[in-house]
Amino acid sequence: MAKPIRVKLILERRQAGDSMHAIASTYHIAKQSMVDVCKVADSLQITYDKVKNKPEHEVYRLLFPGK
Repeated sequence: MAKPIRVKLILERRQAGDSMHAIASTYHIAKQSMVDVCKVADSLQITYDKVKNKPEHEVYRLLFPGK
């Protein structure tokens, strides 16, 4: 089974100004996963501030309800 994408971490680091490349390499996240999370978060206008108090699995379901 594949590891779930750490969407809160991606949103947090992105809000802090880290580049997608830096986040992917530092936290060992596939670049395509980074692109997917950022694209969906942008389209839904979801930022780290909006989800920081939610559990990881809830944030994942917000972004990827079909998975």
